[in-house]
Amino acid sequence: MVCLPFQIGALTLTVKPSIGIALWPGDGESAERLIDHADAAMYCAKRQRSGHAFFDQGGGDGSRKAQASPSA
Repeated sequence: MVCLPFQIGALTLTVKPSIGIALWPGDGESAERLIDHADAAMYCAKRQRSGHAFFDQGGGDGSRKAQASPSA
């Protein structure tokens, strides 16, 4: 697993990935738009320390936001 601690010499390191998810076609028709929206979702996951977040278009106003999923 990525999140398990590992040793390098005397150091114990833990990696905690943040993943942003944007789905085609609802979150964007072009690769650039999907990457932009996945990036916005990734920063949401980082802020909320949730590990992952899905991009959410919002209430139809075109606002950029992301929704972090509850941890299992």
